[in-house]
Amino acid sequence: MTDNSVVFNRQLPVSVEQYQEVYDALLEKTRDLFPEIILVLCEPFVLKVGRMNEKWEASYSDMLKRQAIVRKLAEKYDAVFIGFQEVFDKACEKVPCDYWIWDGVHPTVAGHELMAREWIRKVEERISF
Repeated sequence: MTDNSVVFNRQLPVSVEQYQEVYDALLEKTRDLFPEIILVLCEPFVLKVGRMNEKWEASYSDMLKRQAIVRKLAEKYDAVFIGFQEVFDKACEKVPCDYWIWDGVHPTVAGHELMAREWIRKVEERISF
């Protein structure tokens, strides 16, 4: 098995390569149908907490590849990019990771609040309401 196949103690639904292909195709089709749309792409994230402790190296390695894809697609489609990994990493410097994300990938109520605030901040930078 490659590190793309066993990351979260289960088979991934798509490989990193498929992730990029499907995501790009979805964005291209969306842009074709709605040329004036402002896309907002949110970076996937992972923290070393809960079940992520068991497979950290593989999980983090896979996530870095997927994060790079989202960054690249955000540039390609001139989308608003929300860098959630950095947001959570900075938050974990002040409060333990499990305050923000309980199992490594699913945010707590506080984590959702952190994400919402970052989303609003980044979108407001791009759009005047």
